[in-house]
This record gives sequence, C-alpha cells and structure tokens, in this order.
Amino acid sequence: AGMASYLSRRNGSFLCAPLFVLLLTDCVAFSPVSPALSSPAPRPALSILRKKTGPVLSPFALKCANEKVQESNIKESIAEVEMSHVLEGGTLVERLERTMEELRNLQSSVKADIKTAEDVLSEKKRVLEMLDDRMRRLNRELLQAQVEEQTAGKQKTAGIIVGDGRVGHALKEMGMAEDVTVRSTSELRYQLKQQPGGGGGSGPIYLCVPNKVLREVIEATPEHRREDLVFMGSGHLAPLLAEFGLDNNTQAFLFFAIPKLGATPVDGHTPNNPEGLTCATGKWAEDLVVRLRHFDLRCTILDPAHFRSRGLRRLIWTCAVHAVGKLRGHKTVGAVAEAHGEELVGMMRELAAAAESELGEAIPPDALDDLLSYTHSVADFPVVMKDLTFRNGFFYELSQAATNSGRPDPCPTHSKALRKIKAVK
Repeated sequence: AGMASYLSRRNGSFLCAPLFVLLLTDCVAFSPVSPALSSPAPRPALSILRKKTGPVLSPFALKCANEKVQESNIKESIAEVEMSHVLEGGTLVERLERTMEELRNLQSSVKADIKTAEDVLSEKKRVLEMLDDRMRRLNRELLQAQVEEQTAGKQKTAGIIVGDGRVGHALKEMGMAEDVTVRSTSELRYQLKQQPGGGGGSGPIYLCVPNKVLREVIEATPEHRREDLVFMGSGHLAPLLAEFGLDNNTQAFLFFAIPKLGATPVDGHTPNNPEGLTCATGKWAEDLVVRLRHFDLRCTILDPAHFRSRGLRRLIWTCAVHAVGKLRGHKTVGAVAEAHGEELVGMMRELAAAAESELGEAIPPDALDDLLSYTHSVADFPVVMKDLTFRNGFFYELSQAATNSGRPDPCPTHSKALRKIKAVK
C-alpha cells in the first residue's frame, strides 16, 4: 500500500498502482509470515458509511462536499478509495466491482456539482447582462443630462451656413435671422471679408457641402477663422483635417434624414438609443444642440475618442447600406433593410471586422443591431453612391493595401460590390 501510494503521488497513475497492490495483496494475504494481512479489518470510516441506509456516499464524494480539492488531491483521494477495497478483502473481482461502484457514485457526484456550477454561472451571466444594459441606459441618460445642463439658457450664435442643400436649408430654418447662407467659395470669401449686414465677423461656419469641396472651402477661409469651421459630413475626414491642423475643430455626425429639400428632418431613433444617435464635439457643439431643438432633434456632446467611435459606426452604415442598395437596385435604405437585411448586416460585420483588424477600432456587436434599427427609422432616405474618397473608398483602400502586400482582402464582399456597380475599376 505504501508503494502504491508513493507511485500514485509520484506518477499520478492512480489506476495502475492500486491494481499492482491488488495483485501483491493476493500473494501476501495467505503468506504464513504475514498473518496480520490475512484478515484485514475494514477501516472505521468506511464501515460507518456502509452501515448508513440509502445511497452509499464515497469517501471522496464526502471530501468534495466539505472542502475544495485541487487536482492533485483528487488523484490521491481516488487512489485511497481504490486501495481501501484492497484492505477490505474479497476476491480481485469483488474488490474491482466495489471500486467501480464507488467511482460511479463519485462520477455522478461530480456531474451534479458541474451542473450546479453551470447553473450558478448562467445566472451570474444573466445578471451581468442586466447590469451592462442598465449601465448603458444610465450612461445615455447621463450624457443627455449633461447636454441639458451645458446648454440650459444658451442662446444661438449668428453664423454662416455654407451650402443650401437639404442640410443647409434645414439648418437655416433652425437658426436665426442674423444667419447668412453662402453658396460658393467666392461668396464665402466676400462674406468673411466684407461682412455685409454685420455677419461673418465671428460665430460658427457650418459646412453643409459635399466632402469633395471641403478642401476648397478650407483654403478660402482665413486662418484666423478656420477654428470656427464646423464639419457636418459623415465621411472619413481625419486625414484632411490633420493636413490643415483642424483635428480639434467642431464636427457633427447627423443621424437624422431629410428625404427632400424643405422636408422636416426625421430623427434616427433605435430601441437602444431612443434619444437618437446624432452627436457633436468641439467648440460650437452646444450651438448646434440648441439649433437642432427647433425640430425636436436630439444631439449628444461627446469627447473626441467617443465621437470617433460613433463616427466609425456611421461610416460603416453609410458604406454598407448604399453599396448593397446600389447592388440590388433599391431606391431607399428602408427597401434595402426590408429586402436584403441579412446581406446588409453581413457587410456591416465585414467592415467592422476590417476596422478592428486594420485600425484596432473594436465595434460592439449590438452597435450593428442599432444601425439596422436606424435604417428602418430613416427608411425613406435615398440610396446614393457619392463621396467615394471619404466613404467607401476608405475601406477599399484598406483592401488594396492588404492585397498589395500579399494578405487577404479584409472586406472582400464590399470590394466585389464596388467593382460590380462600377464604383471602382
């Protein structure tokens, strides 16, 4: 028994060592020089257990019920169970059968413990999900409360609106009589220099123009007024802003839709974001919040890091919904979500994965569900493929960089769609 115990502890062979002892004991039990082993008395603990009525609880199961055991202790305890039957006597078959029965009881006990632990873990995960959900809701409420506090009693500041398209027209309606609208860079230069009517000397300069003309507008703006430029585009503007040192300028991502010129904006509410997803950051963010209230549109003021994350989600949605819409011949984003919802979500997942692998920007899975809900909330928004450099071109460049270096395309479905609709060569 001592040799078996040593082998069990040394090698972890708790099945082989006791079997060796069984054979050894069969030899020495009838040896005249070892009369003490010929009629071994059962261990008191085992005898007591076997006198109990009902199911027999093995020594190991009893040990597990009273203390936490490590793997090494488990091996030793199993060896003890097996060797205890060696000392109780009986034929080899009887002793192996008793050991097998004990181990079956042990197996059932361990399975029951695992089931209990799994149930406890499942409940804790459910509670954690509830806490996460509640914290997300509280965080949104906190952001809204902060915005309300920041803008309480704040008045609009007269500014310049560059562009008179759907957004520019709506922004003019949201503004004040002193606002000035310009339609070209020459008008902008004149307004900033001559200030007819007194406007243009200070205040925000809202850029409601296609992204492709932003460079021209920036260059037309005197350097001392560039800090007042407010970028309203939804594309990937970071490289352009960095080039002119305008990284900290006011920016906004508009999650509302204006189906046609003069129409009332429709806010993009989702179940997880009933307050809307529109957000802004920078010097004139509060002025924009006040203006948007004219149409009961909500806007959250975010710090730069959270703003970039929200902007990336918007870029993913814009690129995916318009690519799938053009590919399938739909006129509105609502039709895309209705007829090709799975394809849309699949492409958004692909672009999100590319953003994470190539840029290190992780997009939470529930954010994609929000974007699909957002699509339904602005269903009449038209499908259009434009501003390729600042939108789909951003992900296409990631694909080109990967394939040119011998790596797989991180967003092959998106690349294939762009080629098929002839947005790229």
